[in-house]
Amino acid sequence: MKKSRTLSKGGGKRKSPAHRSQKRLLQETEAYLMGNVQYFWKSKWGISDRTKTRRTQVDESTPGDVFVVLCRQIPFGWQAESWVHSVYFWSNAPFKGKDGGTEWFLNINLIVGGLFCYVFYYKGYEILLSEHGIRWWVYALVVWSPWVWLDGLFWLIFFRVFWWAVAIGLAILTFQILKA
Repeated sequence: MKKSRTLSKGGGKRKSPAHRSQKRLLQETEAYLMGNVQYFWKSKWGISDRTKTRRTQVDESTPGDVFVVLCRQIPFGWQAESWVHSVYFWSNAPFKGKDGGTEWFLNINLIVGGLFCYVFYYKGYEILLSEHGIRWWVYALVVWSPWVWLDGLFWLIFFRVFWWAVAIGLAILTFQILKA
């Protein structure tokens, strides 16, 4: 069995793995998206085993009122969180010295906003949404959304759907093998 290494951080010791879920089968944990009422241009994407408790901790240590937009159980949550954080490093907007303060991001939606603009502006389907087309500020609101980070919401739903699809695919594969 692999030995657990210790990492020194701030005088204390933290044991590897980085999150408790990494010791579980399929490393399942809750991924969440949180918003902040006063800091409406920021959202937090992270993982926790107890999201309600985590929201309370973040609310106590962060300025503004924190709320949970969505939380879902996903396998390999720590890897998903690391991936989202590394892809959106450029929009990181941390609260300095706060509990979980480094996991806050600007609500800039390159994926969801880009897809929306591509479909409704460049492909000409905007007439489907309104009689006179979509106003410029609607595009701006989709690319930069207050209170809810649409790209963060997209990744939360994506990871959930992806693992369900993997499970269904494995079930179908198992059935086909047993049938043959």
